[in-house]
Amino acid sequence: MSVYLYGFGISIALIALSEKISKKQRWFFALIALLIPCLIAGYRASSIGVDTEGYLVPMTNAAIFSNSYTNYISSSWFRIWRYLSVRDYEVGFSLVVFVAAKIFKSVVAVQFIIQALTVFPIYIAANRTKYKTWICMAVYYFMFFNKSLNMIRQMVAMAFVLLAIQLLSEGKVKWFITLSLVGFTFHYSAIISFLIAVIYFYVQSNSSKESTLSVKSYKNAIVVITIGILGVVGSSVVAGILPYIGLGRYVNYLVSISGGIHFLPMQIIIRLPLICLFILNWKSMNLGERNSSFYVTMIALDAIVAQLASVTSYSGRIALYFSVFNIYSYASVCSNTKHKFLVKLITISYLILYWWYYYVFLGTEATVPYMSLQ
Repeated sequence: MSVYLYGFGISIALIALSEKISKKQRWFFALIALLIPCLIAGYRASSIGVDTEGYLVPMTNAAIFSNSYTNYISSSWFRIWRYLSVRDYEVGFSLVVFVAAKIFKSVVAVQFIIQALTVFPIYIAANRTKYKTWICMAVYYFMFFNKSLNMIRQMVAMAFVLLAIQLLSEGKVKWFITLSLVGFTFHYSAIISFLIAVIYFYVQSNSSKESTLSVKSYKNAIVVITIGILGVVGSSVVAGILPYIGLGRYVNYLVSISGGIHFLPMQIIIRLPLICLFILNWKSMNLGERNSSFYVTMIALDAIVAQLASVTSYSGRIALYFSVFNIYSYASVCSNTKHKFLVKLITISYLILYWWYYYVFLGTEATVPYMSLQ
């Protein structure tokens, strides 16, 4: 447990320090800061994160001992009453594992590189905003880092989606498409980036580039949120459509043999601090944050789609594509408030509590206590 806290604390401090010095020197401190989570991920034991032992380590070993790429993708291993194969996993992820394993012949190196493919895009995205980068990275560390040690492929995809949307907001459409497709090669669910892009332009269509949002922006946000509610309630209908758009493998995320969706109040409660911060700073957010209607939409969709966790434990993962924008939302509310010190204190305190509750107390993602490779 202390490995995470010390690592997070030192990395956040170095990033905060880097923001106070010249840009020419900033990269040095930022690089050291970002290497810390990569080292934590790299040297973790295979028991840290269910998916690490489930497919990352077997794929790495298959790559190391294979005599060709063809032989590698044909490799299989036995896992919980069934055989898994490299062919079962997305080509981008499989290729990265193969190349890294062949070059370094080390599980540590592969795990290090996979984390780098998560943390660096997130840092780049955060660094391109007007927010404090250290706050953005604190949100990533305390809310998502432990997930990245288990939900390996999806977290890489989410990182590229976040960066893709950031560049899209800057008008870089080609970069958006490119990065979204890269994310797709790590986890097919990254296709949702195109839906998020549509939502972004729809709810921001009447927003000033400077500040002060129009009433219509929030009306558009309400429309999207309403559609989100109807989509979750009518998830069986959505599930019927997925096979026709090439996403049939995700049908089980929306429907189950045991029954339909039921309300999970904890998914709302856990998001109340951010919701309350937005409400308490509503006026300043409207005046100083041009993306506030988009962030409100993401917070709402996160809470709504998270109800899918009542179908299966994997179904709620879809909501993470919305919750990853908390990296911006918390940093935004910390910037657009009259009580900056107090709001930052509340934010950091909540993030630490969130991390302890989910990853230590509940043991979510099977990453605590930390164990290193022997």
